[in-house]
Amino acid sequence: MEKDKEVLTKKCPFCGEEILAVAIKCKWCKSNLQNQNDRLNKKGLFKKNKLIITLISLCSILFLVYFVINIKPSINEKNNSNAYLSLKKIEASIDSGVRYSEYCSLVNAANFEIKKLDNNKELMQLSAIYTCYQLSKDFWSAEINKNSDEIVRVIRVTNETYNNPFPADESYYAVLAAHFAFDLQPDGKDIKDLKVKQYLWAQASLLIKHY
Repeated sequence: MEKDKEVLTKKCPFCGEEILAVAIKCKWCKSNLQNQNDRLNKKGLFKKNKLIITLISLCSILFLVYFVINIKPSINEKNNSNAYLSLKKIEASIDSGVRYSEYCSLVNAANFEIKKLDNNKELMQLSAIYTCYQLSKDFWSAEINKNSDEIVRVIRVTNETYNNPFPADESYYAVLAAHFAFDLQPDGKDIKDLKVKQYLWAQASLLIKHY
């Protein structure tokens, strides 16, 4: 009988008097026990949620560590491989006599792969190869469109990047731009005698060989 009393009653948390276990209001001090029960339930739920959040955070950290150690290097390696293969495709296409439209597509595809790379040694090496192909693409486009300003820009950048393979000063660039409409260099030779594309392609092949 005493055991049943313990089960069916409880002490009021406010006044300490004995009340029914299911009571929502103390008959002695008139305190509202429903709010107290809600607070206790919310407190318990908060502790439970806090534990779940802590476990999720811990799992996230462990996965991040695993990703950095195991998965990311393999992704980088795959991206490096794809970028390198895209540049090799350009080299192969040149050897087989690529057309301008196809060449542009291959260079654009290589640019897409290069952009996937992280900032590391491989990115610097592959970007140097890509730059050769991009400059030659710009030069080829300028030839087709007779864009003298672009021709001069590519020659200028090529000279600055590769130790002045086409010796020139500002007056040379100016005369070159003025004569380009007639497809002539200042000395009367055809503009194709400059062989800018061929020089850039040779530089790219050299860089690929030493990659």
